[in-house]
Amino acid sequence: MSQKTFHNYSARVSIVSLLILILVLLVSSCAPAVVGEYREAATLPEGAEKWQCSGSDGSFTCGGSRLSLSGLPNGEGYNVIPYLFPILPEHETALSNLPKDGDFLCLAMVGNLVFYDDNKDKARLVTTFDKPVTLTINFTEGDLEKLSDCSVPPKSVADVMPVFLYMPNVDASINIWKPFQNFTIEGDQAKIQFRLWGDRPIGWGTPAASSIIPAPTN
Repeated sequence: MSQKTFHNYSARVSIVSLLILILVLLVSSCAPAVVGEYREAATLPEGAEKWQCSGSDGSFTCGGSRLSLSGLPNGEGYNVIPYLFPILPEHETALSNLPKDGDFLCLAMVGNLVFYDDNKDKARLVTTFDKPVTLTINFTEGDLEKLSDCSVPPKSVADVMPVFLYMPNVDASINIWKPFQNFTIEGDQAKIQFRLWGDRPIGWGTPAASSIIPAPTN
């Protein structure tokens, strides 16, 4: 390859690389801003104590009676504490407009559920568990009200499904609301088991959960 040809080739490669970079920047700038005050904080942020869930013996209540958890590792060097951070109003619209993967159109957000191990000098974020943890989400009148503007408003918890915001660590640009794969509905509660928790924002989606899984029978 001649020196002139080499320079021309290098120039073309540089121009293509620059165009790709510009395109990536444009796409990034158009994406909804969803980063909240506490998202991806490796250590417990200052002032977060007010959002700490209350409870003992591995059973917690968060935000009144909306959430409860059991099976969190405590003892033997662990003291995992859940926090339910509210979704800020300035972030709620952006989060609502993110893509939805599944047979649901409307969304009612409960909050950002985060786990920290408080058995250290400074509480550290926990995203994996050796044994399954059970999360119970209690459907409330407030959730129903948030979903009242849907084209097919839900009448009860049987008409909704628990959902979470999928945010894979390998690609921070991906934010997709997904229904939980495995859950059971009992009365006005949804029970979910998990061992990985990198998907903090949770809520309810509609139309009917029966379009995804068979409705419970009594």
